[in-house]
Amino acid sequence: MILHPGILALVLVSGIICLIVVFSAGFGVRILRSWDLQSGSARQLRLERSTYLVSTFLSHVFGLQLVSFFLFIFIVDRIHVYFTGAMCAAGVLHVNPYGYPALILKIANFLLSGLWLIMNALDNQGPDYPLIRKKYLFLVLLAPFVIVETYLLGKFVAGLNVEVITSCCGSLFSIETKGLASDLAALPSVPTKVAFFSRWFSASYRDSWLPSAARAAFSSPLFPQRPFSYRSPRSFRLFHPMSTNFPRITVPSIFCRRSTGI
Repeated sequence: MILHPGILALVLVSGIICLIVVFSAGFGVRILRSWDLQSGSARQLRLERSTYLVSTFLSHVFGLQLVSFFLFIFIVDRIHVYFTGAMCAAGVLHVNPYGYPALILKIANFLLSGLWLIMNALDNQGPDYPLIRKKYLFLVLLAPFVIVETYLLGKFVAGLNVEVITSCCGSLFSIETKGLASDLAALPSVPTKVAFFSRWFSASYRDSWLPSAARAAFSSPLFPQRPFSYRSPRSFRLFHPMSTNFPRITVPSIFCRRSTGI
């Protein structure tokens, strides 16, 4: 193992992320088993209060997870000077069998963490938590990936031996080498560029209507819960239109409605 400050920081960050995600997944199991927005019990009130704290922690943790991906690439590229034959991060990842699996898990968790942050942002827009079960179910399914990533990263860091002679990126991605990386590098240039830019333009076009589609999905039958609203009496609406512009009243749960007498 190389006692590089960046490696130590990366291992520490991964361990903190893993612990918080596992703890939050346990809280997510409680949400899946006991969440009932129509209930006014003390348990439901505690869950509503706790979800603010857990969601805030997870927002910062998954944001840190996104940053740790770039930190991983940066650190692995910087330590290539310690290994004979390595010229960049590709050679360092080839030092032991855990390098590229750790990279693949990093990429997967980078995308999954971003999806969870999107779900959490949409859930916070509704006063009745329309996505709370879905996002915590997604968190429970995401937790094993974070655990495996932390394990692979620890094995990769612990197996960094400066006496190992590794391969440079030129030999790893050459046409003569057998493997997925060499097969991708040997693809024809023009068709690959056409496929890449076509996919890029299609993704850009999709992102142009994504906000409106997300709003439509947010109000679709998939999320049947609606915020409690108060509509002015009909006798009030018979008067001047200015008297009908009552603000919409939203409350988070039926417990608040009972306590406030609405």
